[in-house]
Amino acid sequence: MSTLSECPVAHFAHVTQILAGQALEWFEPPTRERLEDRFQFMESPALEVGRLAVESALRCFAWRLANTIHRNFHARFRHATPCGFAARELTLVRGDEGDVFVRASIAVWAECFRKDFLAAHDSASHRARRLLERSAATSMTVGRLSRDVGVGHRTLERQFRTEIGMSIAEYRTRRRLVEAVRQLHGEQGSIESAAFNAGWTSKKGLYEALDEHVGMKPADIRTLSSAEKDSLMASLAMCGKAAGAASIVQNGRPWNVHGTPHSKPTRRTTHY
Repeated sequence: MSTLSECPVAHFAHVTQILAGQALEWFEPPTRERLEDRFQFMESPALEVGRLAVESALRCFAWRLANTIHRNFHARFRHATPCGFAARELTLVRGDEGDVFVRASIAVWAECFRKDFLAAHDSASHRARRLLERSAATSMTVGRLSRDVGVGHRTLERQFRTEIGMSIAEYRTRRRLVEAVRQLHGEQGSIESAAFNAGWTSKKGLYEALDEHVGMKPADIRTLSSAEKDSLMASLAMCGKAAGAASIVQNGRPWNVHGTPHSKPTRRTTHY
């Protein structure tokens, strides 16, 4: 285990600064393993004042991380029911001689935080959304989703649109587009493989979905800068009234996630 006696304040500050930046994109808690591994190797303050500084910073880091993620959740899912969720305070794990085990402290807190957060945001709609996010590339039907979350399919469709801000089919298509954009921009294989890996049975589905939601072709995606690609993926990931509001700029023209330029009409279809 890593103790505070092996963890300099500067190293700790560096690790938490990196995680704070990554957390700006997190809308649900990461796994325990993803957090604790960051604190695996630490070296450190010989002075007691340094140890106390790290203890205080550890608690502050946990509090800020939890609040950032919760705020991001409600910013992304603007139709979600307001809640008074508050993460429990980080409890330090100590050895027999009073040394604080940094990695173990983070691991225990992260596991509790994730469990409590998911339990507090556990409506049928969000359970279905999480299933879609794990299996967007599959043709999971609404009937299958409704059985898995334990409500009728009509009820699920209605609640999903109310809480997430769009239909199940629309959400699945956007998730597939995010994955397709990631693969196309990274030039990972052919257009056909990007379409198949994202969940379409042919590249035609990808072409049509890109044209409808973004007004672009697969070849256009590969010409985007990293910043433009990130902006596009963020726009596709937005839900509710915010969906489609963000745009990227390519070749001096604004491209909106529902068409390009803004005057281009949008047709809505379901892609499988």
